[in-house]
Amino acid sequence: MAIVPKLIKAALNLHRALPEQVLSQGKVLLKGLTGNSNFTNLPVDLNVFKADLDTYAASIVGAKDGGKKAITLRNKQGGVVIRTIKFLATYVELNCKDDMNIFLSSGFQPRSNARTPAQPLDQPAILNIDQGPTGQLLVSIKRVRRAKSYELR
Repeated sequence: MAIVPKLIKAALNLHRALPEQVLSQGKVLLKGLTGNSNFTNLPVDLNVFKADLDTYAASIVGAKDGGKKAITLRNKQGGVVIRTIKFLATYVELNCKDDMNIFLSSGFQPRSNARTPAQPLDQPAILNIDQGPTGQLLVSIKRVRRAKSYELR
């Protein structure tokens, strides 16, 4: 059986990020990848990426007044920037030669490999027991979040 090395993955968390955070991450990546000898064959023209970031920065400022058109423009430009960041992340992950120093030189931060252990579920509690019409017992229990089934003995 062959041992598969753990690949370095980029921590993105872009779906929860504020526009200013996405812009900041884009600027860090632009700085880290510009002139980086470890990543010479970039699939994205960094001049185009810089122009996209500048447009995004202007659209963030324009959306501060709360106008629907400005917010729509900001969100659309944010989608362009996020897609480019994800594309660059894939490229860096594949071309860093599994070397953390090379990976970090791009401006990306690695995703943690540590898994958080599952939290113990709450214990169900019996709320009520009634006699059913055919000799059965009717049991009411306190609901437990994310429980798929209950076993009663």
